[in-house]
Amino acid sequence: MTILEMNLENEEVTTLCCPNGYNIGFSHLAEINGHLCFVHNKTDADMLNAWMLKDRVSEVWCLEYSVEVPQSAYNYTILGYLPRNNESTGDILIQSLKGNLFCYMKLIP
Repeated sequence: MTILEMNLENEEVTTLCCPNGYNIGFSHLAEINGHLCFVHNKTDADMLNAWMLKDRVSEVWCLEYSVEVPQSAYNYTILGYLPRNNESTGDILIQSLKGNLFCYMKLIP
């Protein structure tokens, strides 16, 4: 699967590969602490796995977070990241797709 990226300044369109072995299936893009993340909803384990883009030029993705969620993971989406006093810790804001439930999950990398 490929992600299209557009530079709004010069209107140039480029592509970016997703982490190896993943497809659009139960996945979405999110921004966590200023970084592009590919979030795969791992339904067989009730997990959200967030792969963070570490190097845009070399297209290096690293599995940065695995968040356990109740029930099926495809019912959740990551909305954003709320840093704490320092930027090494924070909370991920997760929304249930079945309603207006918002969850804060503390993350320590």
